[in-house]
Amino acid sequence: MKPLSISALCGAALFLAQLWAAQFAVAETKAAPITIKSPHAEGRAYFLVRFSPHGKLIATGGGDALTRLWDTATGAAVRAFGTRASADEDIVSALAFSPDAALLATVGYLGVARVWDVASGELKYSLKGPGGPLREVMFSPDGAHLVVGDEEGRLQLWDLKANKVIFEPESHRLRVTKMHFSADGGRLLTTDDTVIRMWDWSAQKLLFTVEDTPLMAWTLSMRPDGRQFATGGRNGEVRVWDAATGARLLALDDQKAMITGLAYSADGRRLIISRSDGRLRLRDAATGKVLKALDVGDHGVAISRDGGRLATYLGRTLTVLSAHDFSELARWPDKRDAPGGKLLLGPFGRKLVSWSFELIKIRTLARPDL
Repeated sequence: MKPLSISALCGAALFLAQLWAAQFAVAETKAAPITIKSPHAEGRAYFLVRFSPHGKLIATGGGDALTRLWDTATGAAVRAFGTRASADEDIVSALAFSPDAALLATVGYLGVARVWDVASGELKYSLKGPGGPLREVMFSPDGAHLVVGDEEGRLQLWDLKANKVIFEPESHRLRVTKMHFSADGGRLLTTDDTVIRMWDWSAQKLLFTVEDTPLMAWTLSMRPDGRQFATGGRNGEVRVWDAATGARLLALDDQKAMITGLAYSADGRRLIISRSDGRLRLRDAATGKVLKALDVGDHGVAISRDGGRLATYLGRTLTVLSAHDFSELARWPDKRDAPGGKLLLGPFGRKLVSWSFELIKIRTLARPDL
């Protein structure tokens, strides 16, 4: 077989470069988004939106005890969970899908967790929490367990099939702000504003406690391989920790502006950090070195669950960026939806929801490969 000539190799390299550029060219679309008039418009305390793991549904709740499902392809209402009677009594404060999207958990101020069958709308479980208003809820990676956290910092882990509490660890001093299971589901990381704890719930024991800078754990992200995690504080500090020992590996001071978003990139090598002053930073996760910086003003930032993409407004243009280098992947030349509007990227960053109390808008990237 004859070796390729230099000219042939150069031609092949040019073709691959053009193919790469075409694949990642910015996709601009003027297609109108799917718009839903919010049925939660009268809600004044919360308005929550969550994607299902497959991205085909969103769940919304807030202002009452009703939770609603919507089809992200059409904007059609699928069903509502709860009743008008319960809506007069409670407020949905958090919600979560199970990993297989078969169940939806909702929690509220009355301290009760409800688990619904997504396909039928049936109430599968009604679980009484530790006593206070519930503020956090999360399924384990296998969907067999549910953890809830209340206003007083108390936690419960439920075995859903047995319908009983199997782990009730020592309370946090303040409200639990974040919870995260390890990939194998065996460990549970919980935080309040001042304390981080890692639990081995099957062995019913505390693995480590970290008490560091006050207000340090407002945001949380686990590296994809589970070996490290990062926290961001309301005081502008970002910390990187060893997930096995709790040892601090890295400390970053981000100019004292509150950390509003924090995520590892999909490969775990970068940290995406958004701040309340509108600054975005892409940092090397090992050294903390700033790789890219962007100013988005007072607009919100959404980071996809896998850490691969982020969405924000650049000027008046709604834009999806690569978390690898902040390059643009898609844009919608549209004015900002509403002052204070929020953004949420779906799984794999292919769908984008923006919402205010009045409207929900669903956008799909123009090219499926993006």
